Amino acid sequence: MSLSHFNIHVISVVLTTFLVSMVGASEAQDRMPKKLVYIMDTGASKADVLMQADSEYDRQGSAVWSPDGTRIGFDSFRSLTGETFRECHVFLTDIDGKEWADLGDGAMPSFSHDASRICFSRYSPNHGVWLMNADGSGKECIDPRGWSPRWSPNGKWIAYTRGANFVLYDPAERKEVRLLLHGDRANRYSTIFWSFDWSRDSKSLAFKGSLREPKANATDDDAQYEVATVNVNGSDHGFEVCYSGKTSDQITWHPDGSLIFSMANKSAGKPQFYTLASNGKAEPELLAKQPDFRWIEGAAWSPDGKRLLMIGTPK
Repeated sequence: MSLSHFNIHVISVVLTTFLVSMVGASEAQDRMPKKLVYIMDTGASKADVLMQADSEYDRQGSAVWSPDGTRIGFDSFRSLTGETFRECHVFLTDIDGKEWADLGDGAMPSFSHDASRICFSRYSPNHGVWLMNADGSGKECIDPRGWSPRWSPNGKWIAYTRGANFVLYDPAERKEVRLLLHGDRANRYSTIFWSFDWSRDSKSLAFKGSLREPKANATDDDAQYEVATVNVNGSDHGFEVCYSGKTSDQITWHPDGSLIFSMANKSAGKPQFYTLASNGKAEPELLAKQPDFRWIEGAAWSPDGKRLLMIGTPK
């Protein structure tokens, strides 16, 4: 697929948008609103189109920053042509929208510390955790049973899920190092959701899990889901439940140590972003000055903590 033809529109706003559109498909779009990648400056409350691309890839997700903050990776599929998430492709773009690349089938990309390589997931018939060069060459599977890999900020590790546990993998030695959930915690979850995140010091993971045994005397959502952190050396060295309740699947870690996720705001009648202390000592707080979108989900802080990638559907 060629992504070389763009109309660039420069705007002076604090929220920039990567918007994929398809001409002549308004009726289908009304049935299935687009979910697209946006960039929000801290404290922003507006959404404006920065770039419009002539492409059918209208369902975007799993957006991540390169470690130097100059590129963005994400996955996307063409819902308007009948594709599903299982037919996702991995895309890279620079943040000014001048250079895009389709790296082939796959989902949930994550950059190495020098951005020369990418780990990602592939659906059947090539299911598993894969590595490739940043230009899409040199694809190799490292675990056909694994899923949703994330490269640590220090470049030493790749963490991914296998069943309801985390695998720590050493890409230099090309070997599995350890599982992270031990003892009772190895059986605590029926599901670990796809988009966890590393702390900036590469010492912990933050994630959403679905409990195998829901808590007694709690509401349905509180009983089933929780956000937790686990130490890279294993849960015996550190494990903290930060929040009990239903949230979006994607958790992101701010450089200051706080977490962010989206969840339903009953008073607003839609999902909104919240921040949470990673030690679980305080209740979630609504993120100030966020866009008034119909739907938001997913989040990823830029390396300097000044911008936020998000997936959204404007009103």
